Amino acid sequence: MEPRENTPAPRPVAPRPVDLPVTRKEEAMWLLERLVPGSNVNNVPGATVRVEGRLDQQLVLASVNALLHRHPVLRTVYTAEGTTLRKAVLAPEQATLPLLARTVTESELAEALREFVVRTFPLDGSPLVRLALFSTERADVLCLAVHHLVFDNTSSTVFLEELAHVYDLAAAGQDLTAIPVEEVPTFEERQPDGKSLAFWRTQLEGFDPDSGELWLGSRPGGSGTLAGDHVTHPLSAEASAVLRGAQRALRAPDAVVLLAAYFLLLARHGAGPDFAVGLPVNIRDQKVQRTIGYHVNILPLRTTVDLKLSFKDFVRQVRDAFLEAVAHADAPVDVLLADAPRIEATWRSALFRHVFNFLPGRGTREYRIGGMPGRLEIVETGSSKFDLEFLIVPIGEGYEIKAIYSTDVHSAEEVELLLRRYDELLTGLGGAPELPLAAVPAWSAADRAVLGREVLDRDAQDREALRREVLDRETLGAAAVTAFDGPGLIPALAARVAAEPTAVAVQEPSRSTSYRQLWQAALATRELLVAHGVGSADLVGIVAPPGAELVAAALGVWLAGAAYVAPGPQEVAADVKVLLAAPGAARLAAPTCLPLVELTDADFPEPLATTPDPDSAATTDLTHRQLSVLLSHFSTELAGPVDAVWRSPLAAEGALLEVWLPLATGGRIVPAGAEPELAATLDAHPGALLQAPATDWWRLLATVEGRLLDRPVLVGGAGLNHALATRLRSAGARPHAVRGWWGAAPVKADAEAVLRPLTGVRAKITAPDGSALPIGVRGELLVGAGSEPLSPTGLLGRWTRGGELAVLGDLGRRLRRRGGAVQPEQVERLLAEHPSVAAAAVLELPGPATAPPGSATAEPVLAALVQRIPGLRQDDPQLIAELQDLTTARLPHAAVPDRIAVLPALPTRADGSLDHAALPAAATEALSLAGERSSEHLPLLVGLWQELIGRPDLDADANFFASGGHSLLAAQLVQKVEERSGIRLKLADAFEHPTPAALATRMAAVARTA
Repeated sequence: MEPRENTPAPRPVAPRPVDLPVTRKEEAMWLLERLVPGSNVNNVPGATVRVEGRLDQQLVLASVNALLHRHPVLRTVYTAEGTTLRKAVLAPEQATLPLLARTVTESELAEALREFVVRTFPLDGSPLVRLALFSTERADVLCLAVHHLVFDNTSSTVFLEELAHVYDLAAAGQDLTAIPVEEVPTFEERQPDGKSLAFWRTQLEGFDPDSGELWLGSRPGGSGTLAGDHVTHPLSAEASAVLRGAQRALRAPDAVVLLAAYFLLLARHGAGPDFAVGLPVNIRDQKVQRTIGYHVNILPLRTTVDLKLSFKDFVRQVRDAFLEAVAHADAPVDVLLADAPRIEATWRSALFRHVFNFLPGRGTREYRIGGMPGRLEIVETGSSKFDLEFLIVPIGEGYEIKAIYSTDVHSAEEVELLLRRYDELLTGLGGAPELPLAAVPAWSAADRAVLGREVLDRDAQDREALRREVLDRETLGAAAVTAFDGPGLIPALAARVAAEPTAVAVQEPSRSTSYRQLWQAALATRELLVAHGVGSADLVGIVAPPGAELVAAALGVWLAGAAYVAPGPQEVAADVKVLLAAPGAARLAAPTCLPLVELTDADFPEPLATTPDPDSAATTDLTHRQLSVLLSHFSTELAGPVDAVWRSPLAAEGALLEVWLPLATGGRIVPAGAEPELAATLDAHPGALLQAPATDWWRLLATVEGRLLDRPVLVGGAGLNHALATRLRSAGARPHAVRGWWGAAPVKADAEAVLRPLTGVRAKITAPDGSALPIGVRGELLVGAGSEPLSPTGLLGRWTRGGELAVLGDLGRRLRRRGGAVQPEQVERLLAEHPSVAAAAVLELPGPATAPPGSATAEPVLAALVQRIPGLRQDDPQLIAELQDLTTARLPHAAVPDRIAVLPALPTRADGSLDHAALPAAATEALSLAGERSSEHLPLLVGLWQELIGRPDLDADANFFASGGHSLLAAQLVQKVEERSGIRLKLADAFEHPTPAALATRMAAVARTA
């Protein structure tokens, strides 16, 4: 049925109301709407009342308008005109509110309520209150939608209670127009005194704007959209019981205990240790608690989470900070923002990213109107000003937590896990508040189930045992695995020699080498090395071209108990004891240099006498146990004898499977020879495994794409993207991603960068202090084989809900710029999403030498090099423009590349992996940094900077806000840009691009898409 409006009869037009002064708080809310046009972030969550009966529409309408007469704040209207906000109060005869009446089905009701609540309020002089009555076949549902300029949560309670009272009077037959209206004066918030402002400035001194960043979630492009969602979690009976006991033991109200636990939850997920949480406080005086209006200040409650403190002491610390903050609650956060740092170059203040909101007295949902029982419900607006807000309401003997979160930052799954961990954290106190914060368990059952941790029965353990469990840095969080107890490569090879001595082990173009010949040469090499004093823990260098002699030499080194290394062309490592060199190989300085043993059919009398210690080194970076783990996995995964094309240098990661997997499975090693011979090699060996780093696969595809049908292929290292995965799968290949010796996974259609720890691998994601991290939380990846100690990989990773490892990047490449952390791999993955990009490399280069010291252009330049997909025609300037738009829209400001260049190919090393050492030279040449900046918009913007701020000395690198600009001036800047250039910018653009040079680039991008 079509909606209809019931509107009172029009009244005589009254004179235009007098403008009133706009407060800083009101101004801040208006600017927020300008920063994110179309956002409903200032809508109050809708309050609904459902009655199983029928309400009289005319009585509802009369009752609401009676309340408009009673409360001037509901007649307060705002008009936005350009860069000015006007405020006025309508006279009672001017203020009428229509009632939207609509009939819907029960199945349509939820969506109808949501649509009504999320609709934005235009600041055009109309009342900022809406009321609707939805009728279903069984009930009437009254829905109130209001703007935060005139309303807060307390106001909702007052309004609905008064509405029920007035409606009951009208239903009883009273004429509402005849009842004298006692007008409730608008509560005028007092101006903050100097003492409160001084207190907060002291509290915020030295505040780190990044201290609230968590190790989970993501940062949105630019300043984000303010889109939000929520997850509701009833606190468990166990946690509620512990909380009640903790209140008595700690002599602190439940709100403070819950707040302390919230601080601890955030700290265990990366915040702090010194950080702030936003705390909404009702600042109404006691005498005017039933005043309607927006009378809330959000206080930046700052504290330090010292994990050595007991929870009892920490609660006292939080309680004292809470009481001190509330004593100075008259200073609104909007007044403090001028002195606060900002998150990167966005309009968001960095005072707090997370909010804690405790609402006592809101637990009841029962309601009566017109003699009928009703039920109160809240409809969320689908927006969030903050990364995360815990809104906690006591209900009976328990508590309900509504977690409202930014969908730009968090997923529903992440928030659900945070809620479960919060519950577990409270439960883990277990009546023992003297536990140190580090010992309070904060893993959910889902974390333990995925990571295979057997948790002790907490009810049966004393406090000391619990402390030992939680502080166990070596075992907690290491994924449970079945240890690999296979024979290892050497015993497997010896058994293969005995069973099939004449089978081909190495197939070269001009000769075949049998397993027996390879084994004999390896035994002879061992004898040679032992005769020259080589033994356990020694390092032997090998210099030889790919072939059977090189393989035999490496095997002989292992049989002697040593490890091998393949020296570079310039020098041998100082700890190399003996060098084995092929005839004609470059002569390198070494204590002892011996020739490679030649292949022979002679029968070496001694069979296998010893096998290498599994925990001894096989290479400088790998133990025999770790090699066995890798070979065991792929021998099972690829099933049967595996032939492999040998392309990588012996010391490269790729050679681990190209050389040793065939020998472990009874297959053949097939040296690829020169690059032009690769196609013939693949044709001769149609089932042979082919391995290459992700960056090298695009070059190879031109030769091998038609030869991949049913062929196992491996993609090593970083850089696998959707386009490459699609090409490999479309060619009929069986692709697998592999990282080091510890992780691999079949390549899925979506090419998500996840790996599974191999059987026999223990893996753990750790915080900087070494403690284990649960699902979804970023940290350093540590791995180990069997019972060996876990070793750092230098990689940033996180556990997925499915028990897989998402590798996010190399910690050694992480950058710090423009107030934010930048992981180059994140930028590279986004660039590679473009359909014309095969691979990307991101690095930081020095700024131009001619740049003035301290200027924006003197800062390092974030450069991005992209490699086109071969065969695609693409105009490079157009591609660069598209990539600039893509990164600006999707990445945090600090991660957006300053310059982008397109190359035919990225520089690679001998094994085909990306050559990071060669990138700076390639980038410098490609980007031609000198004279990079030119824009037709730059003179206009420099002039506007000087005009608005009143400083003729400002240049192209002057930061608008650091030079004296503020939010209102930024609004004027955007308006003048449109007036003088015709280019319409968003207010957020002025914050995200705060220099003339940066904003000129943004203007060019907007003009391209206009």
